[in-house]
Amino acid sequence: MNFDHPVVIVGAGPAGLATALHLADLHPHLAADCLILDAAEHPRPKLCGGGITFHGEEQLARLHITADVPGFQVARLLFRLDDEEFETACPRAMRVIERADFDAALAGAAQARGLMLRGNERVVDVAVDDDGALVTTTRGRYRTRVVVAADGANSTVRRKLGLRSTLGVARLLRVMT
Repeated sequence: MNFDHPVVIVGAGPAGLATALHLADLHPHLAADCLILDAAEHPRPKLCGGGITFHGEEQLARLHITADVPGFQVARLLFRLDDEEFETACPRAMRVIERADFDAALAGAAQARGLMLRGNERVVDVAVDDDGALVTTTRGRYRTRVVVAADGANSTVRRKLGLRSTLGVARLLRVMT
């Protein structure tokens, strides 16, 4: 069976780009033919909490990526539930950033390592058979051995494959001052 790409990653946010960057690090021969698809183009506005935990920072360092984007370090955490309140120092809790800037930095790192990123190409269907998968987009069709669903909470890939989500809904308000 001939494949257009051995791996197609759907979604160019942190999950999809980190997957591609780890693939490039561990298996450069596969990464050269890996395709990353996203419905939007970078940089793009993204409604999200925008926090990078210290574990995330460690992964970026492991991949030799410096996400030099505006943000601020969180040094204390405050938890409230009804009338109860708990506050603790946590100097490495996370760094709060603008997701559009962070995603664009990761996309730039992926492209600098030779990964193929196609923006403004929305996935409309995914069909699986014994030989792999066929990914249909607004621009074409790609035969692949592996599809990575990194297309977010409302995943088209998950829906098209009939996979159920166990995700709940979380609400977060972030104010950057």
